Amino acid sequence: MGATCQVLTRGSICGMHDGPIYALLNRDGEVMEMADTLSDAIAEARRLVGDNFYVDAPETEAAAERGEETLALAANQGDVVPLRSKTERAPHDALRAVAAGMGRAARTPLVNLDEALRIPLDDAWQALVPYFPTKRPRIGVHSFESPKKMADALLGQNYKTEKKTPKNIRDAVADAYRKLYGGRERAERNASVMGLSLVPHTHSYTNAPVQEVIRRTRSVYGVAQTPNLRVNACVRASKECSKSCLVFSGRNLLDEYNMVKKLSLLNGFLHQPEAFTRMLYEAVQRHLVWGKKGGILPLVRLNVFSDIPWELVLGPEFFERSDVIFYDYTKVPARKTPRNYDLTFSFSGTEQNVDDLDYEIKRSKRRVAIVFAKIGLRRRKGQHVEIPSPMRPRAGKLVSLPDTFLGLPVVDGDVSDMRPFDPAPAVVGLRWKSPYRQDVVLKDVEAFVVKGNVVDGHFIVMPEVPRHTDITLDPPPMGLPEEHPLSGIDYGD
Repeated sequence: MGATCQVLTRGSICGMHDGPIYALLNRDGEVMEMADTLSDAIAEARRLVGDNFYVDAPETEAAAERGEETLALAANQGDVVPLRSKTERAPHDALRAVAAGMGRAARTPLVNLDEALRIPLDDAWQALVPYFPTKRPRIGVHSFESPKKMADALLGQNYKTEKKTPKNIRDAVADAYRKLYGGRERAERNASVMGLSLVPHTHSYTNAPVQEVIRRTRSVYGVAQTPNLRVNACVRASKECSKSCLVFSGRNLLDEYNMVKKLSLLNGFLHQPEAFTRMLYEAVQRHLVWGKKGGILPLVRLNVFSDIPWELVLGPEFFERSDVIFYDYTKVPARKTPRNYDLTFSFSGTEQNVDDLDYEIKRSKRRVAIVFAKIGLRRRKGQHVEIPSPMRPRAGKLVSLPDTFLGLPVVDGDVSDMRPFDPAPAVVGLRWKSPYRQDVVLKDVEAFVVKGNVVDGHFIVMPEVPRHTDITLDPPPMGLPEEHPLSGIDYGD
């Protein structure tokens, strides 16, 4: 059993107190023990594994006190990744993917908003009805039987968007409400998020449960125009991100009708974009009226599962005509959005995505969403606690997140989904969740997941691949191992 002696700085990583702390890691990156001094850490390593360990720490205590730590994940000093032309071209690439699904040239905007809004709501409904379910076994379907009911059903909520307004942002929510609708309006210090849930078509034809749903859309659910397109509605999703996509988890998979509706929404949008835009605008306005009447701030998330550059598809005027706050997560960098369309960039682990993340933080000053997963639990003193398998972390009580990452403050993204009220730039920390019944484990998606240990209740990011060896301390080899894609980026002061 090899171990690595790795120096960490408590103050900058887990916020316990200032000063260095030394962790002994096994081959899997799990914390075996911790010590306050390098000499104590070495003595403990010798007690546990003899001379079979490697010291990856400053040579002197003075060096440690000067902050010369050697974290392999996201805290190394060094140059940022140079920007590439692919980053700035990304919005057009995403637009082109959507245009291909519509059979149109990739012009901006794809939809003529003025023409779309002149369509009578009844006509838009008539154009869209063939793409939506008209029956539902044992329950019956009434969601789309009239124009107003379709507008009400177009936007919805999932387990993230339906969460209540956190206490720490309620004053900011009330201020935003008054700013939008006037100081005399009644503000309840609450917000309501409604989202547009299009299924990402790149996944839908390679996933067995979705293939089965597609076969049943006509016979079981009465969809006249069944899905027949191959469209990438999430152009920069990596294969690991696709495997862990939440569109195939929880209630989305438990209720087949949920998947039918998501397929219908995307199919209707691609085949009847003008009619869909008219219905979407009506849905947004109805959410706006409902919110204003109740003193509740309305928010709209247009990409619950997809990643469409709506400001290019619909044009910025769509947002400027609606007094609601729009927001999204995206892997498409360099997007220029209207003032009321807030974006949070998502890390996915590809080489290009790291370049894009650098651009978004330093140029766009945006938040970045990063997924964290615990691979072990330890107490600093006393008996060790049980360590879940690093390949399938246990569900249950939410563990802590790092206080800072990439030199930026970490916001708990699982408390609510109301990202426009988070600081920027910052890291939005999300806990990894295995898609329900998809047999996906952490090893399948680790390219975009940052792993760490929970020590005394604090999440501590460790080197992705410890530089352990099976030889004695004198002398260790200096070859570099494979590293996590975020290695070497530091956005601290």
